[in-house]
Amino acid sequence: ASMVWSIQPETPSNACAGPHLEDH
Repeated sequence: ASMVWSIQPETPSNACAGPHLEDH
């Protein structure tokens, strides 16, 4: 999850409610 956040810093909101949750 941390990696996704670092790779997608432009869209932290989307990452938190998208790939971030999915990855988890």
